[in-house]
Amino acid sequence: MEMPDGTIFKISDGGETPTFIEVKGFDDVDGEVGSKGQLVKAGTLSDTEEKYGASSFKDGGERNFKFRAEADDAGQIELKSVCESQEERDCQIILPNGKQWDITVQFAGWTYGQPSKNTPMQIIALGGVNKDNGINTTT
Repeated sequence: MEMPDGTIFKISDGGETPTFIEVKGFDDVDGEVGSKGQLVKAGTLSDTEEKYGASSFKDGGERNFKFRAEADDAGQIELKSVCESQEERDCQIILPNGKQWDITVQFAGWTYGQPSKNTPMQIIALGGVNKDNGINTTT
């Protein structure tokens, strides 16, 4: 999902009382907002039609978080360090209208994306969303 201009990505410092650090150059996150549930077959032998139930298992999904590369940005330095040590961190995505998406991400690594004529060099951080608190719509 391409983010609107002015969207801010923040990552926690991992402390007991976390401070959030802005990671500059946020462009994009693959996938959709939300956690997908799973359907399970819940029929019995006496049922004449297939029946489904909902599993309590939720999958926030694997995501690529994309940033325009800015080598001196403290947030990108922190993000790359977190990816290299494969840590879980709380993150915030703040939209230009003030609405905020709060997620907990297990980071697994990062790469540089291939630049093109229309796309600058990017840092792509791979993470799995372990907890999705959804978008705060109260603002």
